[in-house]
Amino acid sequence: MRGVDFGGGVRLKCGVPAEATGWLNGLRRRLRPEEVMLILYTVAMLVMMIVFRRVVRLGFHTVFGFSIMAIIAAWLIWRVDKAGQRAARFLRDFIPFIGCVLVYENLHEFLRDLPLTDRTQWALQMDVAIFGTLPCYWFERWICGPMNVLMLGCYSMHYVMAPVLSVVLYRARSEAVFRNFMLAVVGVLYVGYIGYVLVPVSPPLVLQKLSLAEQLNANSAAVRAVLEAYTNGPLRTPCDCFPSLHTGVTVVVLVSAWRHARRWFWVVLPFGSGLILATQYARIHFAIDLVAGAALAAVMIWAAPRVNAWWFGDARYRKSSVSGSPEPAAVPR
Repeated sequence: MRGVDFGGGVRLKCGVPAEATGWLNGLRRRLRPEEVMLILYTVAMLVMMIVFRRVVRLGFHTVFGFSIMAIIAAWLIWRVDKAGQRAARFLRDFIPFIGCVLVYENLHEFLRDLPLTDRTQWALQMDVAIFGTLPCYWFERWICGPMNVLMLGCYSMHYVMAPVLSVVLYRARSEAVFRNFMLAVVGVLYVGYIGYVLVPVSPPLVLQKLSLAEQLNANSAAVRAVLEAYTNGPLRTPCDCFPSLHTGVTVVVLVSAWRHARRWFWVVLPFGSGLILATQYARIHFAIDLVAGAALAAVMIWAAPRVNAWWFGDARYRKSSVSGSPEPAAVPR
């Protein structure tokens, strides 16, 4: 009987046949946890394509994107162990971000056609029960042109903060810290995608018949174009609010920056705080979505170093999760 020790007295016991153990060890030598998650999601997408082939709208750009990613990933996995392949290693290290985007791009096609039960009223009731009203309406008195620009700017930092911090951690040559950060971010995204299916929630902006631009009194053509892209753009997914992945990823970024890149923490803190506020100002999330996103982030921040320590068989991944802990650069990739 073997067991997996996650620390803090948490140990999962399981019986694994010898042949299965050998196969698992071989998998762990060739792949990383985030790559396994991407493969599982891709397989699940292919199964859903077959089951729902009559209703799923799958565009050429999605098929092309997944095909290119699969070819590049396969090549990188087999080439990365050769000496001097730094460019290939770099691309492989950052492939998980690309994979998350492509999975989301595909996921929104399925969510538009799956027979999901909308839980928006449940989220509305939770906000009212906890806060007495919808917190997003607390910002009505602040709605104006300059505030629209500020909030949308902060909200757009969702596409910047995690990649930038990952590069900062990567350049610091702290492999364990970088791998833990990537796994936490990717874990938040992939688990959050499951939340979209299990608890489909639309944004509060749908509660009014007015467009979001009208609700925010947006007169600027540029601001109206950005709002249109966020609400009706090609990657806009219906019922994709619970949990708030903007909040989840932002919490992972802030905690990781505080622990391992303190100077960068003070840089990203205003944008991260503004991003979370923007989810309410722009009526993109219910407050309960933010609570769920922050809770998911906390779980992934705790789990990532423990999963990596078990997966790679190296306790330094767990030690690197402690703020300010010394981290050698020799942890194998």
